Amino acid sequence: MASDSELLTFPENVLADGPVRLPIVHRGDGWIALAKPPGIGAGEYGPADRPGVVRALRTGISRGGAQYVRLGFKSPVVVHELDSDLSGIVIVAGNEAATVRLKQALGSNRLEFVFTVVVAAELDAEAPKEAVCDLPLGFDEAEGRAYVSHRDGRKASTRFSWRTQAFGHAVWEARTFLPRRDQIRVHAVESRLWIAGENLYGNVRPVRPALLKPRVRKAQMAEASAYPWPCVHLGEVIVETPLEPALRLSAPPPKAMESVLRILSGQAADKI
Repeated sequence: MASDSELLTFPENVLADGPVRLPIVHRGDGWIALAKPPGIGAGEYGPADRPGVVRALRTGISRGGAQYVRLGFKSPVVVHELDSDLSGIVIVAGNEAATVRLKQALGSNRLEFVFTVVVAAELDAEAPKEAVCDLPLGFDEAEGRAYVSHRDGRKASTRFSWRTQAFGHAVWEARTFLPRRDQIRVHAVESRLWIAGENLYGNVRPVRPALLKPRVRKAQMAEASAYPWPCVHLGEVIVETPLEPALRLSAPPPKAMESVLRILSGQAADKI
């Protein structure tokens, strides 16, 4: 296990313009789980051709950076997809044995990924509170977009479950065993769930204080800043391997999204 204050730090102009500090939420046998903010790539590359977390980590190890060398990693590899625009848990394997073990678990549906999603519309009382999307997905590298294809797409499945709602927004949970690139975002659109802040697969306004202002106390308003990213956070991963039976990893959302969720959850009715 990692301590509450353990951070992996990257200097300015590596992952972003300024320095980036990523909490280590768990240390496993040959792997770690980090919590990344939106706007940073998880794997080799991030936005604007910047390196992603794994590539930056590999560079830090090759240059002998003490904090990176202490991890004991030889060849870090990102285990699963997490879009650059999204926040949440990133699992990084540090050696071949851990990579094989975790990739096998991923391919055998023994890693479950649980996302929190804020949708810019409330659910009608008669509408179903669950939706499953099984559309196969491909990814166009030139366009930088995922697409639905029954011809060359890869299997993908997402289960959406309604949790609460208020102020014209609803909080949903999305679960999958094998996240593809942009899967949650595309499957949400196909399920007619309009993610707040979605600007690639739609044009949905972000969650802003002005949207919540009429009925929210001033004290809560002070905490709630705009969240200019797609409002999706990978907050939990359930890991099941021979060395990690029923391990639950968790990471809180970014502060701005956490404030929005607190307001929506605090003001929402228990039922619709």
